[in-house]
Amino acid sequence: MVVGAGYAGLAAAHALNKAGLDFVVLEAASRPGGRIRNYLPSTGEYDVVSDSAVEVGGTFVSPSHTALLTFAADFGVPPFNTSRRVRPLLDGARVTEPADAYPWWYWGVDTESSMGSSVLHTQDGTVTFSTPQQLRSQLKGRPVFVELEAAGKVMETSIAPLSCEAADDLWPDFDGITFEGWIRQHVQHEEGRNVLRAMCRGMIAQEPAQVSFLSTAKSLKGCWSAGDDDQYRMRGGSQAPLLAATKALGASKVRLRSAVRSIRALSGAEGAAHGGRMAEEPLEEAKKKIKPRYEVSTADGGVWHARYVIATGSPPALLGISMPASLPSADAQLLQRMPMGESAKLFFFYTSAWWRAEGLSANVLATDGYTACMDHSAYDATNGGAALMCWLEGATNLAFFDAPNATKVREDVLTFLQTSLNGDKRVRAYTSHVALNWPDDKFARGAYTGFFTPGVQSQPHFWGAFARSEKMPGLFVAGADYYAGLGNGYMEGAVRSGEAAAATCVQRMAMRS
Repeated sequence: MVVGAGYAGLAAAHALNKAGLDFVVLEAASRPGGRIRNYLPSTGEYDVVSDSAVEVGGTFVSPSHTALLTFAADFGVPPFNTSRRVRPLLDGARVTEPADAYPWWYWGVDTESSMGSSVLHTQDGTVTFSTPQQLRSQLKGRPVFVELEAAGKVMETSIAPLSCEAADDLWPDFDGITFEGWIRQHVQHEEGRNVLRAMCRGMIAQEPAQVSFLSTAKSLKGCWSAGDDDQYRMRGGSQAPLLAATKALGASKVRLRSAVRSIRALSGAEGAAHGGRMAEEPLEEAKKKIKPRYEVSTADGGVWHARYVIATGSPPALLGISMPASLPSADAQLLQRMPMGESAKLFFFYTSAWWRAEGLSANVLATDGYTACMDHSAYDATNGGAALMCWLEGATNLAFFDAPNATKVREDVLTFLQTSLNGDKRVRAYTSHVALNWPDDKFARGAYTGFFTPGVQSQPHFWGAFARSEKMPGLFVAGADYYAGLGNGYMEGAVRSGEAAAATCVQRMAMRS
C-alpha cells in the first residue's frame, strides 16, 4: 500500500510495478502531485501537461538530481535548459552547466548568463549586471558587501568539517542557534542582514529566526543538492511525469479522492477484510498465506490490508493520519517538530516575453521589500505562456496574503517590477495573474518542505528517527521532507526515498520466494 501520489509515492509505485508486485496508491486529493502542480494560463486550468504550462509548485532540477531525471525519462518527459541555450541535454551523458560563481549570499537565478541583464536594488542604488564578475565589480568596496564577503569566509571555514548525515561535534553548537542568531553575530549592517534573510527565504521559504543554523550550514555545504539548482525544468511542467505515471498505472492502481484516515497494525490478520482488496504480493505469494501487517482505512469507508505500507506526504498530512499506537515515540514527536515553509509564486502572464527582446532577464532582486522576481515563462512562451513571477516567502508571504487590500498589494508588486524593468509600461499589460498559496492547501499546509527549528537535528533520538525510513516492520515514511541524503527538500529526495522504500519491499519479497 502506498499513501500519496506525489513524487515519492509514484516513484515507489513505479518501482513496485516494474518488479511485478501488487500495490495500490491512495491519494487524498483529486489529482496527483502533492506540492507539484501545473497551470495553463491560456485556459486557467490546473493539472494539465502542456509546453505552455507553468509550475505553481516545485519546479527546478539540478544536474545532480539523477533519480528525478531518470523517473521523468521513463514517462517520456525530457528536461529543458532554463538558460535557453540550444544544447542537447540528454545525449548519452547528461550535459552539465555548472552554476556561475556568484557571491555566497546571492539568492537569484544562477544559470549561465545568456538570459540578459539582471537587477539588484540596494540602499545605495540599483546595480545592473549580466555576469557574477559584473556584480562583484559594481559592489566592490561597498561596506555592506565587504562585510558580507568577510562573513562568507567565516561561514566557509566553519562548515568545512561539518558532516552532512552523521552527527558530529559541530552539530550541537550549530543546532543551538537560529540562522538569525548567526547573522546577528557576524553581520552588523542591517541591509546585509536583510540580504541573508532573503537568501534564507530562497533556500527554505522561511525566516532565519525560525530555522536552525545547522540546516542553513548543511544547505550551504551542498549536503542536499549539487551543481546549479535551477538549471533544468521539465517539458510540459514538473507535474507532467506524475500525470503520465498516474495514467500509465491506471485508475485501479492510483485511486484519487481516497484520503487515508488511519493505519493500524494487525495481529494475526490474514487476507482481505470488510470488502477491501488485498494490496499485497502477487497471487502466487498470496497463496502461501502471507499475512498482512497493516489495515489502512480511508475517509469513504474503504478498508485495505497490506503487508507493507509506504506513507508519503507533508508532515501536516501525516499528522492527520492515525498511526499505529506502537509507532516509536521519537517518530511521532519528530513530525510535530517539522513546520512547513511559507511559499507562493505570484505570476503575471503576457502574450509574449517582451522583456527578452529588450535584453532583460527579469531576474530582479532587492535588499528590502519584494526581494526576488524572475522570468518564469513556460517552455513555449507564446500562447499566453510568457510570465513574470515574484516569490512570496516567509514573512513576505504572510504580509501579502493577510493584507486587507489584495489589489493594492498586487499593484505594489507591479510597481516594483515596472521600476526594475526600465519603467516599461508593458509590465501592467498582463493578460491574467495567479498565486497559489501553499500554506492554504489543506494537505500540504506549506512549501517547499518541512524544516527544522533549533535543537531537533542534534538530538540523537530525533535524528535517528529522521534518518530511518522504516518506522515499524513494513511501515515506511518517504518523501522530500524525510530524506537525509542528497535531494532533501527537493523533488529528487522524494524520488530517491520512495524508490528506496520500494526496493526494500521488493528485496524482502524476493527473499520470501
